[in-house]
Amino acid sequence: MSFLPPESFDAWGWRLPFIAAFPLLFVALWIRARVDESPAFKQVKGEAEVRKLPAVTVIREYPRAIFMAAALAFISIGSFFLVTTFAISYGTGTVGLSSATMLIATLSAAILQIVTVLVTGRLADRIEPTRLALIGCIATALLAFPAVAALSSGSPVLAVLAIVVIVQPIAISYAVTGVILPRLFGADVRYSGVAIGFNIAGLVGGFVPLIATYLLLVSGSQWWTIAAFLLVIALISIIGTLAAQTTIRKRMNA
Repeated sequence: MSFLPPESFDAWGWRLPFIAAFPLLFVALWIRARVDESPAFKQVKGEAEVRKLPAVTVIREYPRAIFMAAALAFISIGSFFLVTTFAISYGTGTVGLSSATMLIATLSAAILQIVTVLVTGRLADRIEPTRLALIGCIATALLAFPAVAALSSGSPVLAVLAIVVIVQPIAISYAVTGVILPRLFGADVRYSGVAIGFNIAGLVGGFVPLIATYLLLVSGSQWWTIAAFLLVIALISIIGTLAAQTTIRKRMNA
């Protein structure tokens, strides 16, 4: 669609990707209908201990776990919005890169991300998932300034490389988030706990591009403010992951 004339894209071209993606809704429903309940929840049902208001129970009995879940998942959502959604407008509007360059960067990063998620998922069968999440968070923190500096250099090659590289450690953390979060909650409220924690991260993460734009505005378009913001997001998730790791180990040893 990006190869269409601007007037055609604005008039109707932008709608086609959404229309093309619509059948995926039915694919998702088909998959979900065939996913069985976990053995732990089946046991809860068998013992007639299903909570009538699980969300209320989670908020009352697992407040720390909710914040740990939100902090841990924040890198998966907040960082991703920053290095994709915001990066496109930053690269084209502030740095002066072409939209084609940023499109190549984000598509290349997304393709490699598929591989990263699959490989990480395999590794999670052998390595503790929280360790993998920490690796992703720490790598994101270490790469924050180099990646944003490369993106801000004005070089199309460095910009593509920066986006492709920085997305991968974020993908590592994302790949194991769904494995870690359920372990923070009891089987009787697990779904509600994960949903609340993850959606808090999603709610806050949705403001990340807006916050980044504000930081860029007040700093006079200084690239390091964006790098520092990415570093803060990674640090928040490092804290959340470490806390989750401790909590999970205590639950397993109880």
